[in-house]
Amino acid sequence: MKQLFFWILLVSIASAFSQEQEAKDSVTLPFKYIEDYTNQLNIKLELSNEIPAYKIPFEGSSIKIKPNLGLRYAFVFNYKWASLRLGIRPNNANDEEKGDPKTFRLKFKLIFPRWSHHFEYNQVKGYYVSDEDFVQNYSNNHFIFPDLKTKVFSGVTAYKFNSKYSLRATESHTEVQLRSAGSFIPSITYMIYGINGLDNYIDEDGNPQFRENFSDNSGFTGILNLAYYYTFVYKKWYASIFAAPGFGYDFRKVTEYNNNLSEKSNHNAFLTSLNAGSSIGFNDKKIYFGLSFKHSAMDFKHSEERIEYLSSQNAYFLFFGYRFKAPKVVTKPINKIEQTIPVLKQD
Repeated sequence: MKQLFFWILLVSIASAFSQEQEAKDSVTLPFKYIEDYTNQLNIKLELSNEIPAYKIPFEGSSIKIKPNLGLRYAFVFNYKWASLRLGIRPNNANDEEKGDPKTFRLKFKLIFPRWSHHFEYNQVKGYYVSDEDFVQNYSNNHFIFPDLKTKVFSGVTAYKFNSKYSLRATESHTEVQLRSAGSFIPSITYMIYGINGLDNYIDEDGNPQFRENFSDNSGFTGILNLAYYYTFVYKKWYASIFAAPGFGYDFRKVTEYNNNLSEKSNHNAFLTSLNAGSSIGFNDKKIYFGLSFKHSAMDFKHSEERIEYLSSQNAYFLFFGYRFKAPKVVTKPINKIEQTIPVLKQD
C-alpha cells in the first residue's frame, strides 16, 4: 500500500507540472512535441534481470519459486507500428544445482499514435524453491521442481489521450519526445495461463520425491488499469515515470489430485494490481540508450491457498539502440500488410 501511495504522489506531481506547462504553451506559439522516426528501422540491444516467479502450496505452507536463469539478452526490431523482440536466456551457471530450466519467450507490439497492443507468450519448465523462510529449515535451498511448467499468453491494449505525449518514444523508440508532456493511458490486461507438473520434486539431498497431493491450474485473468505517464525532457535527455493501479478478476480451473484420484473445480477471485516504473535515457536522431525500472504487484483474493504469481516483482532494463534506413527485406512485408489493411497505413 505504501508503494501505491508513493507512485500516485509522484505521478500527481508530474500531472500538475504537465497542466502548468500546457497552460504556458497555450498562450505562446505552437511547439513541436514529437519527432517522427517511424520510417527508419531501429535495432535495440536490451539486457534485463526480469524473471517469472510464483507462490505455490507445498507441505502445508506457501513457498516462492523461480527458474534458475541468468540475465536476459534481447534484440528488439522496431519499424513503423511493429516491434518484435527476440531474446536468449542462459541458465545461471553459478548455481547449476538449482536446476536446468527450459524457456521460450516471444514478445510483439503494435504501437499506433493513439492505440497500442502488446502480446507475449512465455513458457518456462523447471523451477527451484527461492523462499528464504522455507529453506532456513534445510541444509540448502536446492529443492527443485524439474517438471513444473508454466505457459502464459498475455496481452495489453491501451489508449493514449494526449496527442502531445509519445508512447513510442519510450516503448519502441520510433519517435523522440521533444518537450515534456504526459497523458492518461487506460488499458486492459488479459492473461491465459496453464500451470502443471507439481507431482514430483527433488529434495535438498538430490533425491526424487513423488507427491500424492498436488494440483494443476489453468485460467483467464482480466485487469482494468488506470495509468498516467509523464516524460520530462531536457535537450536530448529524458526521464519518464508511470503508475498504473488496476483491478480485475481471475477465473481459474483447478484439478486437485489426491492419492491417484482427481477432482475438478472452479475458483474465481477479485484482484488488485499495481504496475509502475521509471526510466532515464538519451534519445538522438541515430542513437539512443538508457536504463529503466519496472515494479509489478498483484494481490489475489482467493479464499484458499492457490498457485499465484509472486505478489511483488522488480525488474531492471539496460538498453542501447541505433536507427538507420530500413532495408527492403523489412519495408516490403510491412508495405504489403499496410496495403492489405489500409487502416494501418493511415495511422
